[in-house]
Formats: sequence, structure tokens, C-alpha cells
Amino acid sequence: TFVIVGLDLVKKEIIISHRGSQNTINWLSNFDYKLNSMDSSKSDIKVHSGFLEVYRSNEKAVNKYLHELLKDPKYKGFKVIFTGHSLGAGVTTIHAAKVASSIKDMGNQVELYPYHSPRVGDINFSEFVSSLNISIARYTNRKDPINRLPGRSMSFSHILGELHLPSSDKSNLPVNCDQKFVEDPNCAL
Repeated sequence: TFVIVGLDLVKKEIIISHRGSQNTINWLSNFDYKLNSMDSSKSDIKVHSGFLEVYRSNEKAVNKYLHELLKDPKYKGFKVIFTGHSLGAGVTTIHAAKVASSIKDMGNQVELYPYHSPRVGDINFSEFVSSLNISIARYTNRKDPINRLPGRSMSFSHILGELHLPSSDKSNLPVNCDQKFVEDPNCAL
């Protein structure tokens, strides 16, 4: 799937956006629900195998370019924003989880904005993402069934940071969901 890296020189932001499902191959990735280790050093942290495979298809090129930007003095202190919709939200969540620590070690702030994301990993993954101490706003909509997939019965869990849109009425403001719950029952469930 497609990923783009953009720059906002005024706001001092590097924006990494992963595209959502556009074709049959993307949809097959969505339904590859197995939980696999995120990487060999974190074998107890499991993620959606389809999203992980999509991430790996772009990983080397995108991360090489990102780190070249971050090493360039022109972009010193730029905030790095990860975003995506649906499949892209799942992929961008894995991407942020895998590189946030190294970006923060370079002195850059990291933010994650997944829109209408499926569940990406297990509870260990959710806890790992929380431990990264990055800014997260995970937008959901009650009418979107994608937020409920893959099922919790398959050991999947959402990351924290849910902002819920209770209806499609554009005048509605998002509800800040209770972060005491891994998944607030008053939000997208």
C-alpha cells in the first residue's frame, strides 16, 4: 500500500501518512488476522500479521528517508506525525510503535493520529504503545464496524487515546473516552 512523507515547514512537522484500503490485495491484508510477533526482540508483543506485512513492504525505504530528514539540521526539532485511515491506521500504528523511541532519542516529538482504526495488536502491544509516552488521538465512529475488528475474542485490543464521534453529524464534537479502560464501553464498541 502507499505511504507518503510530507513536510510542513511552517509548523515544523514531518507527516507520515499510510493509505487505507484501495484494492483487493489491501482487503486481503485486512483479513490476515493472525497475531505475529512485532519483531524478534519483542516476541511477547503481537500484532495483526496483515498490517505488519504491509508495514514491512515500505519499512526500509520510508525509515531511511525519515532518518535522513531527522539528521538534517534544517529539520532539527521537527515534530513527527503518523496518520492513516482504516488499513492505513493499523499500519501507521505499527510504524509509530516501531520507530517512536529512536525519533524521541533524536530530540523530536512524536504524535499518532489513526482514523477509524481496526484493532492492531494484543494487550501487550497496547501497553507497549502506551509506554512510549507519545501523543495519541485515535478517532472512532460508532457507525463504523471497522473499529470493532478483529474481535476481542481473537485476543486483539485497541490502543488508548480514543476520541469518539457518536454520530456522523459533523457538528458533533468528539467524546474523549475514558482511558481507565483499554476500550471504553461508552465509545466505539
